[in-house]
Amino acid sequence: EEDMYRAADEIEKEKELLIHERGLSVKPKLSVAPEMDIMDYCKKEWRGNTQKATCMKKGYEEVSQKFTSIRRVRGDNYCALRATLFQAMSQPAGLPSWLQDPELTLLPEKLISKYSWIKQWKLGLKFEGKSEDLVDKIKESLTLLRKKWAGLAELRTAEARQRACDELFTNEEEEYSLYEAVKFLMLHRAIELWDTSSDPGQLLRNHLNQVGHTGGLEQVSYTL
Repeated sequence: EEDMYRAADEIEKEKELLIHERGLSVKPKLSVAPEMDIMDYCKKEWRGNTQKATCMKKGYEEVSQKFTSIRRVRGDNYCALRATLFQAMSQPAGLPSWLQDPELTLLPEKLISKYSWIKQWKLGLKFEGKSEDLVDKIKESLTLLRKKWAGLAELRTAEARQRACDELFTNEEEEYSLYEAVKFLMLHRAIELWDTSSDPGQLLRNHLNQVGHTGGLEQVSYTL
């Protein structure tokens, strides 16, 4: 299928890089960096005196009036989902009501039986080479999301929750499984809303299938 965002050679390079990374034995990557002072970050990133740098510095000064720290998110095809999910899961709040729904894990089978085009779903490159049933994998991902979120919600202090969240986002196998769950929940919401695509199948082909393969998500998409 044609990718709307990248040329063929870029797609191949991305695949080669990810496949190469999977074959290396390295320590877990830090998906979300520790907090740092927002103005220190600004000084590091915008050292010049160009018009754009001056504008960015002014913007950071305004933002620093309400937010004192910032975290760098690892930039790959999951970065939009990573930033959104990390921020949501690290907040001191209870388990969301939609995760408490007893029929949550029944959604994959229910939706696939109704919309056959969902079988076009592509799991991220991290799962390539594994013979996994699509329904079972998405069920497993949804179960993991609920389990991890519930565990974080039970922690009494913000510090404990932050430490647990940091640890979760250094476990690549679990982390990428969570993103498949989020992608599926986005698709479920799109089916309900029929919002940003002419039909949910278009959202799957043009947006969700690119995450973890050849692209990330635009803000208009991941707000779903």
